[in-house]
Amino acid sequence: MEENKVNVKKLTLIAVSALLFCVIVGALVFIFGKTEEPVLDGKCYSLGTPGDIEHYTTISFSHGKFAIMFSYLSSYIGVGDYSVSGDVLTLPTDDGRYVYRFFIRENGEKLVFDGKNSSEMRWFSETMDGAEFVILELGSSLQENLRETK
Repeated sequence: MEENKVNVKKLTLIAVSALLFCVIVGALVFIFGKTEEPVLDGKCYSLGTPGDIEHYTTISFSHGKFAIMFSYLSSYIGVGDYSVSGDVLTLPTDDGRYVYRFFIRENGEKLVFDGKNSSEMRWFSETMDGAEFVILELGSSLQENLRETK
């Protein structure tokens, strides 16, 4: 009988040790394994210039949501929740019809369109695979661009 008590104690000790090990490793992965994702909220990216009515494309981000407008000639504006996995940005539209993917470059200063893994519908725009979207400055440069188009 004494032999069984020793085995139960050893098994309990092994189980508690394994559980403690898992908790410690999990905490370390949580603390040190997290990579900082670029913050996209509050940013707006563009391809083309505001004066190019047919081919000007914009993407804006706010509160975990996105809005993408491919062309002023289209009435469709894709909206939905965005997700970031590593350096891949995924934009699935809320209506479930389209998914657009981008590579995040230069710490979030540029988005590079992944046309091969995105929906084909792009509403008159010239958004091709590899197209680079840059942050749209909502200050004087936008106002200057708008003045030039009048």
